[in-house]
Amino acid sequence: MGFTSICAIHDSNPRIWRKLIHFGLHPNACSPKMASRNKDNKFCVVVERGSFYCVKEKNLSDYIFDCKDNEELFFALAALRDDSDIHQWFIYDNRHWNDEDPQRFWFICKRESIEDDMCYDAMYADCEKATEAELKVHFNDGDDDPVIKNLQ
Repeated sequence: MGFTSICAIHDSNPRIWRKLIHFGLHPNACSPKMASRNKDNKFCVVVERGSFYCVKEKNLSDYIFDCKDNEELFFALAALRDDSDIHQWFIYDNRHWNDEDPQRFWFICKRESIEDDMCYDAMYADCEKATEAELKVHFNDGDDDPVIKNLQ
């Protein structure tokens, strides 16, 4: 299928467009030109169905998740896809079996498959792709860790 997330950011500039193209997204054929954001033209960049386009803030549809100005969250959601692991956030967690050096951390996969990105063959078994819900909590300064949530 490909890209799975629908999201928007309240910004529009060449750097954002370049990064989306680097992820494998393409400009929407209906609006292939970039509209720059300024105080008079409040444009958002929307990612949807493998493409991206500009829309005025006031025309942003309700079904689009609004990342506001949070670039980290926007790029994390924009990279979500079901046919590859590249550019996506993963959570490594070995605490369920490792009592000597338990670890939990987030990282971005740099290759097509998480199995190819890990330095040890079996290390990917302790990793899972971050879900859209986990990304929203993580990048909004929340703590998504269920162990810590249970301690609070």
